[in-house]
Amino acid sequence: MVDGWSRHADRNTLVRLVEAIVDVGSQVDVETVGTRVAAAAARLAGARTAIVRLTSGPTARTFRHGVGADDAARLLAGPELTAARGLLAKSDEPVHRPGLLALLLPAADTGSVAGELYLLDRRDTSFSADDEAAVTVLGTAAVTALHNAERYETERRRQRWLRSTAELTHQLLGRTNRREALDLLVTRLRQVSGADFGGLLLLDPANPGTVVLEAAQGAGLADTTGGRAPLRGLTAKVVSSGQSMVSEDLRAVPGYNPPPAWHAALANVGVGMLTPLTAEGEVLGVLFAGWQRDSQSEGLTVPDVAPVEMFASQAALALRHQRAQEARIEQRVLEDRDRIAQDLHERVIRRLFDVSAKLHLVASLRDGAEVGTRVERAIGDLDAATREVRGAIFALTGPPPGTHSLHADLLAAIDRARERFGIVPRLVVHGPLESVPQPVRAELLAAARAAFDRIEEAGPPSRLQVEVRAAQGEVRLRVTYSAVDEPPGGLAYEQTATDWQAPLGEPDQS
Repeated sequence: MVDGWSRHADRNTLVRLVEAIVDVGSQVDVETVGTRVAAAAARLAGARTAIVRLTSGPTARTFRHGVGADDAARLLAGPELTAARGLLAKSDEPVHRPGLLALLLPAADTGSVAGELYLLDRRDTSFSADDEAAVTVLGTAAVTALHNAERYETERRRQRWLRSTAELTHQLLGRTNRREALDLLVTRLRQVSGADFGGLLLLDPANPGTVVLEAAQGAGLADTTGGRAPLRGLTAKVVSSGQSMVSEDLRAVPGYNPPPAWHAALANVGVGMLTPLTAEGEVLGVLFAGWQRDSQSEGLTVPDVAPVEMFASQAALALRHQRAQEARIEQRVLEDRDRIAQDLHERVIRRLFDVSAKLHLVASLRDGAEVGTRVERAIGDLDAATREVRGAIFALTGPPPGTHSLHADLLAAIDRARERFGIVPRLVVHGPLESVPQPVRAELLAAARAAFDRIEEAGPPSRLQVEVRAAQGEVRLRVTYSAVDEPPGGLAYEQTATDWQAPLGEPDQS
């Protein structure tokens, strides 16, 4: 029929057809090509409304002329076009109705069905066979142009993914602030994919079953950044399977249950995708992208998942590297703190202890009341300074705020011994005391109190030292002292009040 039509078609119609084919074939943007196809078909057939529905891809795409997006959706779902679509499915013949012409768009290379074209509301008379023939010729050329535009768009999007991946990796591996890097990750995700929403749900290593909402972007999500949510629903499924999940209707997927803070913002989400951030077999979190139902960019197709997964994998590797870098920095800080604390123990505390002992000796030899008062005041000031330095040491070596500290318990015991014996005991600590489990701590403190009781029974000491060592799977407490009555020459004999030890496990019951 097309060949016969071309022989008797008037010159103006042929010119318009050629111009329309050249027009749609000169574009490379899918949206532009599809819109021009609908407009050219409407002009050729004298229709007020044209709807092109491309079905050859993973998801259907609709282009329109003379009608809005909502009206086009209602027409496609309405009884007239639904009935016409059913007739087209049964046979390849065009469907003619008063004010309606519906026909299939064949793919030029395979001969399969590429889509459907609906023309409505002809201006003067009903659609004719010549209208059908002209639009069929245009449709064949238009489908080829659409497929070429889709291939070009896919390649362009792939190049943008590659550029964004390279930029993101460079930023994350550089000196960029971590929060800025995560924001950049989600920003590039939304820019390249056209997503209306984006965000990271990172697993919290310190709190299993919880995710941290990072770099949330999109209307209603931005204020949720930094919040926490339970690991559940589709996020938990993606984490456990390590597989991406993409749906044209995310809310209809069984198990859909976004973080509570995201519920309201995602009330109208349509297409959605969740991709695991996987590095060396470890899932660090989930990258989320979502599109509003009426979004102009809601053209996400299944092939787009591959570049997003590549993007997510590179981001995960960079995040893992950054975490390791942060851990190394934190380790160096802790080592510096331990070194400073050890220097304070070995140098400052020892010197303060020696000065205090000498002042006590001077105080016992004083002749004048004023000299004695000043010496006593100096001893008090020195004791206060010693306690402050010890407090600084424990602040450096102690556990995180909010946790029970063995250092604090030992400091309290030392202060009670100072009040009890009137001297400043010396405390020497070796190793990480916070590794000592709670039951063993109780045994250790009980052993220290028992040692102080024995010292008191023996008489007031002139020197007192408490040494605690945690190393090689055990903790050891050694309390030594010297009596007040020193032998000639001023040399005091060191005596041991206790030498207690226990494994770093269950307390010793013997």
